[in-house]
Amino acid sequence: MNEIDWIDLPDDNYIAVLGYETPNVLALDALIKKYNQIPKDRVDTISCRIKKLNRIIERIEDWVSDRIEVIDKKKHLLWIFGIAVRKRNYLDKLQAIYVNNLHENDSLTAFHNSFSGLYDSSKIPVVLNNDRFFSLKLREYWGDFWFESLDPCHRRLTPFLDEWKAVCEKDITAPHFFLWLENQHLPKYIPRVRYLDDDELEKRRVVIKDGLFWEKSDFDWTPANFTDTSKRYLLCISLGGEIFIGEEEEGISHSSFTSGKPVLGAGLLHIQDGRLRSLALESGHYMPTPEIGYQVLKIFEEKGAYLPSDLQIVFFFDRNKYKTEFSAAPLPSLERFKEILETACTLEQRRCHETSAR
Repeated sequence: MNEIDWIDLPDDNYIAVLGYETPNVLALDALIKKYNQIPKDRVDTISCRIKKLNRIIERIEDWVSDRIEVIDKKKHLLWIFGIAVRKRNYLDKLQAIYVNNLHENDSLTAFHNSFSGLYDSSKIPVVLNNDRFFSLKLREYWGDFWFESLDPCHRRLTPFLDEWKAVCEKDITAPHFFLWLENQHLPKYIPRVRYLDDDELEKRRVVIKDGLFWEKSDFDWTPANFTDTSKRYLLCISLGGEIFIGEEEEGISHSSFTSGKPVLGAGLLHIQDGRLRSLALESGHYMPTPEIGYQVLKIFEEKGAYLPSDLQIVFFFDRNKYKTEFSAAPLPSLERFKEILETACTLEQRRCHETSAR
């Protein structure tokens, strides 16, 4: 069971929780009480907590496999077992952060600015955004993605970071952020990002061949189709030039493809019968500029993709969204590309001004 979770075993009376009293229940209750007596906001107690959780896990495994009785509520025991396993896995990863000093500013900077694997030195790497913005859509501040990538569960933690920083201003001895979180009652459903493993990435890898984008089906490579306009298809280009495309869904964002490391491009797109139809320079995690949007198209061109004469481009200026169409066959210069976007932005602003003046 490799799942991880930050939710801890509650400090409760497990005789009351399970609703009956046997020697096994008393033993489990005593083990959990000892576990919850261990300080949670110190690095040097993490290993002790892991050992106690392992003891609880072993106790329940032994109980339900060999000594289960009619009175025992196996379903409830397995719930406790699952909480303990996922929390143990979380603490394993948390311990690694502090043992390896990954939480230090220098380590964070080194990880998120590492350009190792860059296949073409002429390309511009894009670092994971670490600024903070207020999202009208989410109705909250978001950002702080360096903490999101460091976090074992990759949670959206901006509101809790604010509270922690306020605590640190009053108390210079306050524990580090993730240790401080251990004593906070965090809700279960904090939004989180799922980082994809190698097998999941391979399913989303797209190649360019014979001028077309190809995706892997169950048995073979077929011309890619990402055509549903009601869906958002995430594009990510790794430093090695690999192209990944996947449908946006709960827990899947641009950082899912790279574990928060730098990229050569990120955005949204639509592809029909292997041909690019639209590209949106849209990613909260990587904030692609027109220059990066052009780089994406240049990489496509260099890999041999047919670019259309009516490519739709969606982009942002002053946090307002604009879109236009232009001929990408052949791809114009970067200067001309930026002129096209600036002209579209100016025309739309003029139209909005004239409409409001009527």
